[in-house]
Amino acid sequence: MNVLVIFHSEDAGGEKLALDLALGAVQAKCDIRLRFLGSAEPQDGIHKGYVAPRVRDLEWADALVLAVAPRSFALRAEVQEFLGRLAKQSGDRS
Repeated sequence: MNVLVIFHSEDAGGEKLALDLALGAVQAKCDIRLRFLGSAEPQDGIHKGYVAPRVRDLEWADALVLAVAPRSFALRAEVQEFLGRLAKQSGDRS
């Protein structure tokens, strides 16, 4: 099974959450891709080296895990935009 883990976070806490989720998928014998969802450049080395999710990642995945650090109940603009694009793409295919 292919698992795509996408995370959004402004600190290392969200990255740790995503890594923990990815580790669980690996332990379950899944292949993973880990992607960072954010509009800003990584700061202070946090999230450095991650790429943004791409359409081919979504096509590859059997499962999608979206990890958002629970700092507030409102979703960040980047996450809302991504979910809107995802919903539009899935609607275009039907």
